[in-house]
Amino acid sequence: MPSLNNILISVAQEYLPNQDQDSAVKKLRRTFTKFIEAGGGRLEQLKDEKGVIHFDEEDVPVIRTVLAQLAEKRGFAHTFMKDHRRIPDLEDTHDFIQDIIFEMENDNMDEAQVMHYAVTLDRLFQFSFLATIDYCHRLVDGVALNLMPYPYTHQMTFVKSFENTLKRQYAISMVEAIMNTGELGAVIREAKQAGFIDEAVPSYGDDEIADEYRRRDAATVEYLKANPEIRRFVETKAGGTVEEIWGVKLD
Repeated sequence: MPSLNNILISVAQEYLPNQDQDSAVKKLRRTFTKFIEAGGGRLEQLKDEKGVIHFDEEDVPVIRTVLAQLAEKRGFAHTFMKDHRRIPDLEDTHDFIQDIIFEMENDNMDEAQVMHYAVTLDRLFQFSFLATIDYCHRLVDGVALNLMPYPYTHQMTFVKSFENTLKRQYAISMVEAIMNTGELGAVIREAKQAGFIDEAVPSYGDDEIADEYRRRDAATVEYLKANPEIRRFVETKAGGTVEEIWGVKLD
């Protein structure tokens, strides 16, 4: 398995060719350490018993992409390192995913493997979902633009009708979200009581779908944290507190 040091040397040679290579590698390592720490991790935790950090071959394109962006002070990785609380914009996320795919293709990974990784990255960053939401916003702007040739009265009639349509969909989605969250809480609570889930925070396993469920649970907790009234309803419906069900404290 490739070591972090070898990857650092390779990236420094490619992206920082005009700098002293020893200094470039050391600086890149420090920057990568800050990137890991921004996400709440520690580089020391990645070391093996010999104190060396190795990565699986399939993970190398991701590490190289992160290091390349850190070296050039651009993109998702650099932005995340500077301020991990800032949500990266779609362009940064898109470029990050594309850079990883480009690295994979350069490493001569087969097409099926690249596609599998692309789907995984899309799920990880929720790129398609967020891109579709962004597209919907632009469609609304487009509707407004298309109303320009009409009299004001017609414009208002149309947008009020459009507003009512959105309000109905909003109300439906809210009710469905509340009911679904309550049912989800009840299922998790019952599974814990029956012994099917024996950990405080449900893990669901270690595959990609399990990761998606863990992310759903984390988002659900944030949703309930932001909506105390919905939280109370969900706790009543589920028959337990958020702390008991999802294993996290909200306060």
